[in-house]
Amino acid sequence: VLAAPAAPAGTRGPGLVMLPGAGPGPLAELRAAAESYARHGVTTLIFDKRTDGYSMTHRDYGQLADDALAAVRLLRTRPEVAPDRVGLWGLSEGAWAASLAASRSAEVTYLVTAGAVGLTPARQQAWAYRGYLRHAGVSGSLLTALSDTSVRQLRAAGLFPEADYDPVPAWERVRQPVLAEWGTLDREAAPEESATIIRQALDRGGNTHYTLRTVPGVRHNLHLTRDDGYDRPDRLPADYAAAESAWIQRLATGLPEASADPAPPQDARSRALDPLPWYESTWFEAVATLLCLTGFAGYALTGAVRRLRRRPRPAALP
Repeated sequence: VLAAPAAPAGTRGPGLVMLPGAGPGPLAELRAAAESYARHGVTTLIFDKRTDGYSMTHRDYGQLADDALAAVRLLRTRPEVAPDRVGLWGLSEGAWAASLAASRSAEVTYLVTAGAVGLTPARQQAWAYRGYLRHAGVSGSLLTALSDTSVRQLRAAGLFPEADYDPVPAWERVRQPVLAEWGTLDREAAPEESATIIRQALDRGGNTHYTLRTVPGVRHNLHLTRDDGYDRPDRLPADYAAAESAWIQRLATGLPEASADPAPPQDARSRALDPLPWYESTWFEAVATLLCLTGFAGYALTGAVRRLRRRPRPAALP
């Protein structure tokens, strides 16, 4: 789906390919955002995320990056798009794929991200789960079990795809101008840490054309929120895409100098995930669960047999 730009007929303007965050990723998720970019003069391409090779238990960010580059090549052929002004926009997981794609090809001429994560997926998810659970009133050992132990067990069982993907090497290879944004109410990306990690990666790679921007009053996907960033309403701010489109348009006249807003503060730092001890390992948990199920099944079977044989029960137990 291509959102037509609000530009004079016969002129060529910038183009943008948008990549969604984690999950199925139907193009409808980004339609309102794409239309907003189009109204600001940026031709925008959105597409359904692949279903072959992407699922809750399997994904490959390299494959998603290849899909993004295929979309960039398609957008470069459009008559209303200047081929040398086509960039990528990535939200959350999409920022991992977008930064990887940009590091692979000069066909991507700029990069915009929303809620980009500088941590590994497993560490980021554990941090985000802990915040959501604490916000819901969960505390004590249950908080650790649900936010930390569960993530480590999923990773150990191979049910957390790309759990240990390190986004830093890709960011170190990005040479294009970068606009990276985080909402002040981002409860998912560990924004204070992620902004620092990504900035340091760009600096190490010699990229001096980045803008790190903090957007007030919005959540992880730069949308509005009714619950301090912990909800997910599908409402765009009135000025959505205005600053981003202006940044994209200015690239035609010159590259930006490196600049960074103060990153949104976090209530707590993320923590490295330790390997599972033997008593929390997948095989041990599976065996323990099987023994419990066998015991419950045996109790029910014994009771059924006793009833069938009509054996009298003791009047009382000691």
